[in-house]
Amino acid sequence: MIYNVKELNVSIDKKKILTDINLTVSKGQFVGIVGANGSGKSTLLKAMCKSLPYKEGTIYFNGKELQEWRVRDIAKENAVVSQVNDMQFDFTVLEMVLMGREPHKEWWQSETEDDARIAMGALKNVLLEGYADKKFSRLSGGEKQRVLLARALAQEADCLILDEPTNHLDVANQISFMNLVRRLPLTVIAVIHDLNLAANYCDYIYALKSGRLITSGKPDSVFTVDNIKTIFDVSVDVCQIREQLQIVYLLEEVDNITLQ
Repeated sequence: MIYNVKELNVSIDKKKILTDINLTVSKGQFVGIVGANGSGKSTLLKAMCKSLPYKEGTIYFNGKELQEWRVRDIAKENAVVSQVNDMQFDFTVLEMVLMGREPHKEWWQSETEDDARIAMGALKNVLLEGYADKKFSRLSGGEKQRVLLARALAQEADCLILDEPTNHLDVANQISFMNLVRRLPLTVIAVIHDLNLAANYCDYIYALKSGRLITSGKPDSVFTVDNIKTIFDVSVDVCQIREQLQIVYLLEEVDNITLQ
């Protein structure tokens, strides 16, 4: 088991964000975390990466309480990919990917030939051979996201954590990115907004609402008409098309939504 989260509670500025969360992730699973904006999805990921402190509950990572891990050592086991952000510095693609080697070096050490080999291999795995010398800032959104995935792969971690990685990608790049991830021999934990992507790429789903775990299970047991109404307050039909689970939103019934 990679993760075992027990009775986790997280507060930020005295406001309770997560309440009594229980979650497990086994080696090799592709786990999706879904929920409306403000439900606590990203907060949960941050707590699981030790980038956000918690005082109540426990998180076991690879059999050891997370509080006992050094952040640097966690980075050798966990690699995080978030949404594409604009960079202040105009790095090349190779420079971006080599950043993934930082957890394996002391601060005074420079990159080695082995680091370069690993970085180039990561670029090959995300289908970006020949991009090493290109400027990251000049890439398309889909290419940038694949570079960030390559940087994560260069960490040589066993667990990949994705925080809404497809949010700013067009449909083709969303599918391409998820196909790349699914082929990786890694444990994957992903916050995903698109329920159809979550339904068809994840092995197991955890659904949050207002900081609480509402339900969990295989996609076809979580993504039911009643559950989606409860979690997202929208009406849907759920069907199978070419053996793929599809969630169809009934737009005429979506109203009185408060933007968050």
